Amino acid sequence: MKSRVAGSGFFSSLAGRIVVIAVIVAFVVVDVLLVAAALRATAPVDPGTPGPIPTYTSSPQPTATASASAAIDEPSGEVRLLSAVSATEAWRTTPGLCGGAAPKVERSTDGGDTWAVVDLGSTGVADAVALNAGSDRTALAGHLTGSCTKTKAMATFTEGKFWAASTTDVADLAFVVRGSNRVHLASGVVAGPCATPLGAVQSGSAAAVSCADAFAVKNGDAAWQTVTVDGLLAFTATGTGTATSYLLAVDSASDDCDGVAIESLTADLTPDSVPTPVGCAPVASAAGTLDPSTVALSRVGANVWLWAGSRVSVSADGGASW
Repeated sequence: MKSRVAGSGFFSSLAGRIVVIAVIVAFVVVDVLLVAAALRATAPVDPGTPGPIPTYTSSPQPTATASASAAIDEPSGEVRLLSAVSATEAWRTTPGLCGGAAPKVERSTDGGDTWAVVDLGSTGVADAVALNAGSDRTALAGHLTGSCTKTKAMATFTEGKFWAASTTDVADLAFVVRGSNRVHLASGVVAGPCATPLGAVQSGSAAAVSCADAFAVKNGDAAWQTVTVDGLLAFTATGTGTATSYLLAVDSASDDCDGVAIESLTADLTPDSVPTPVGCAPVASAAGTLDPSTVALSRVGANVWLWAGSRVSVSADGGASW
């Protein structure tokens, strides 16, 4: 009897141990499975073949209205433009007409003997109102195709092979605002000195405008000072501020000059000032009819370029001889 009781207790105790062991094993298995699942969840995932890096662009945001904003209403586009770089290099362009004929931009590197057309590519420039050429960089301002109310400047560092938008050039360039007597200067848009300004140039604080038979200069915030110049066709500036001097191309009525007379004025002119004769470019017979829309003048150092009608002439001595 005692042995049976002892055996029964043994087996009962053994069964209890088995149950405990089974529970422990099950707990361990479950724990292992949970750990494995956690490891799988945090394991790095094979990214596969990398995709292209996205490129983000943003549309230009409208700027606050200002007198020297990057977009100016209806600039001119009625005169041809010429910008000299050296004795042998210059850029020129016809004005073009937004909604009509595109401007024809050209560059010469042989003193104006030959001209290569500069492709404006996808710039969208529909006309030309300002041109500023340099040995490293050239800027052109005009309307964009499809929008004849705003002006945008494009700049090239590659002699016209590639162009990029430039808001600073629009602010800095001087030009006449179409449909009014307003003139866009670096300091803002101001009323011009006459009813129909033809061309505008700014040199530092000094600004100058050509009108029909008149020439005007203003320094900073001062009023325009206008002098009569009969037959004025075009002008160019050299120097800066009050030290600026101007060369004028004038349709000569003198027997001494069968062509375009070159005359000079200074920035401190008064209504009583009289232009000083400089030289004569004998281009009349070959140039055809001359008027402010067919003549352009540009100066760099002592080199002066004259584009009159179909003829280009270059002076190496400030316009004294051609």
